[in-house]
Amino acid sequence: MLPFIQMKAELIREQFLKATGPLVGLISTRPTLPVLNNLLLSTEGGQMEITATNLETFMQNKTAVRVLEKGRVTVPARVLIDFIQALSSDRIQLSVEKEILTVNASEASASIPTISAAEFPSVGEFNSENQTLVDKKKLLEAIHQVSFSAAPEESRPVLTGILFAPLGGQLSLVATDGYRLAKKDTTIRSNLEAIVPARALRETVKALTEQEDDQVEISTNKENNQVRLQTRNLTVFSRLLEGTYPDYEQILPTDFTSEAVVATKKLVDAVKLASLFARDVGSVVRFDVGAGKIKISASTTSVGEAETAINTKQKGEELKIAFNSRFLLEALATIAGDQTHLSFSGPTSAALLREETDSSLLHVVMPVRAAG
Repeated sequence: MLPFIQMKAELIREQFLKATGPLVGLISTRPTLPVLNNLLLSTEGGQMEITATNLETFMQNKTAVRVLEKGRVTVPARVLIDFIQALSSDRIQLSVEKEILTVNASEASASIPTISAAEFPSVGEFNSENQTLVDKKKLLEAIHQVSFSAAPEESRPVLTGILFAPLGGQLSLVATDGYRLAKKDTTIRSNLEAIVPARALRETVKALTEQEDDQVEISTNKENNQVRLQTRNLTVFSRLLEGTYPDYEQILPTDFTSEAVVATKKLVDAVKLASLFARDVGSVVRFDVGAGKIKISASTTSVGEAETAINTKQKGEELKIAFNSRFLLEALATIAGDQTHLSFSGPTSAALLREETDSSLLHVVMPVRAAG
């Protein structure tokens, strides 16, 4: 009797690695279920659909293969990818028989235990609502410019997400961890309103960057509490965060006692220099604003002190204020313009940073108490 082949396909090594690369970020080192270590491989109609999930996010990527026997199986992700990466052969054959995946190449072969596809979590039925086709480049830029401001911890789950909020038929993206806030007004025309986990969107950005498509379809399914982002070959499902997002408009400062315009690169360099002397004091750097200059300094007893003075165009009161240097540097990294506009409302009030000629991206940073 001939052996029962559960799946068999021939693939191009480079194409397979390109398709699986974005999925690796969803594979946990200590998953709650063994099958979450695995990729789900499905072959049919000249394609292999490869799926990974951490239960919060499902990501599916397709690649062209020669299907000799269609089927579905799950395989340990890191073992399979690492082995195929180490091969030199361009063409590789995968076949599954009796719960074992055999990988055959011209110079080597491997046998890898599988887990039934029936044990792999299902994304469920997705009834598309609020469907929008958006420019991929604008979407990726907006996510990049705000995602780092979302909270990393889940003490307030809603703050671990990015708010997508309609603004006059267009779209604003907002993220805050309670100590800083980033807001990007895009020219994307959409009525999408949802809170999407920032971690899922960061993985999505990596995956979408590899796609050749110029546009991304975004749709929600409120019944399943999910959002879907889709291109021709890539599909990402993520759960939506429930809860009420903070009234960010109330957080944005509007009355300022002091404002300054400074060369972005000089400001970044000055904060970086000061931060070298702030590692033992919570990364706190001090700003002394006045007389057409900003003096940026930091000091610790064990390391020493440093100060840089940079020229500014300034108006308003003189000011002494301190910030977490990491918060400043992450915000400044998203400002593309040569000049950065700093607006202050006092030594204990939030400061606002934006590009001098573009107010579509705003960063709000709370000050910190500096020792001494």
